[in-house]
Amino acid sequence: MMPVHRLSEGKEYLGDNDDTFQKCIDLFQQGEVVLIFAEGICINQKKLLPLKKGTARLAQKAWYDGMDLVVIPVGVSYDTYDTFGKKINLNIGKPIQKTDFQEITEDGFFLKTFNDLLTEKLKELLNWHFSNESFIKNPVYFIGSMINFPANSLAATISKKMTKGSVFFDSITLALMIVVLPIYWILLAYFACYLRNFL
Repeated sequence: MMPVHRLSEGKEYLGDNDDTFQKCIDLFQQGEVVLIFAEGICINQKKLLPLKKGTARLAQKAWYDGMDLVVIPVGVSYDTYDTFGKKINLNIGKPIQKTDFQEITEDGFFLKTFNDLLTEKLKELLNWHFSNESFIKNPVYFIGSMINFPANSLAATISKKMTKGSVFFDSITLALMIVVLPIYWILLAYFACYLRNFL
């Protein structure tokens, strides 16, 4: 995980972006995959934000250096942002390649053209229509959700209060579940032993 700093976070951190960009280029040279969140910020809303220039700059640099890099657009859509158990649409688009920009030489025009093309492809991949098929039809999921309902509800309720107005519901819920679920299972096992001895 490599940070990209915005001006709003302080000028003193902007120089660190050069290190992040160089690490990405090094990974491209090794044939590795780098996941880039081109919007540059995460906001819980059902529309694509304007793309930052970082993805375009990295692609331009890699192609200028002669790398055979492809950019694969991926659209991720959630049915809900602040409930436990969600449906996600993950759509993978056709690659963007160097040949799509053969005649473009001017830097500013390249960045705008690249972002326009990537925006167009991402919009096609975002899908906010979710099937009505329920996880409850799956017996394993149903049994697990019933057994763990008190722990899930507690973690989700605390997380909603802690993360109101932010995008960290899933992260905080997961952290809480790592702590709450084992304690819940121990209490459940203790209660089951007590009940067995009582009967």
